[in-house]
Amino acid sequence: MRTGRRHPLKLTDEARAAAARCLEAVGFDPGLAAAAVAGATVETEIAQSVAWAAWHRPVLYVAARAPVVGITLGSTIYLRGAKHLANWPLTVHELVHVAQYARDGHPRFLARYGADYLSGRMRGAAWREAYEDIRDEQQARAAESVARQRACPAAPWWC
Repeated sequence: MRTGRRHPLKLTDEARAAAARCLEAVGFDPGLAAAAVAGATVETEIAQSVAWAAWHRPVLYVAARAPVVGITLGSTIYLRGAKHLANWPLTVHELVHVAQYARDGHPRFLARYGADYLSGRMRGAAWREAYEDIRDEQQARAAESVARQRACPAAPWWC
């Protein structure tokens, strides 16, 4: 399995088409879905990735210590280990975030995501409940559900 900045993993053609259909099912424009999915890459180590850009470092530092399996920053999906490459619904979930970044731009996406989370915490929600109430997470979970209901592409879908 190739990992690291020199060898980011990309989706196969079949997986790109299947993922784009899942994103379209939750409201993304077909062109945006296809473009976002085509541009996505994956790194298999949140904690040790050499692809951390300067603005990614604080977010990934926290994510590496949090109970998360995956996190997306821009068009890069960071997973907690190669074993998660085989999780098609998780792949689609993270690809929704790639599309959200592409649609809104980094500052707007991160501001809305953070504001939703902080709003939940200020209402007194525990961290998990506040996270689940984030609108962008709800859309990603909806796409994950679509991915579970549809036949997934032939594995492996990352190459």
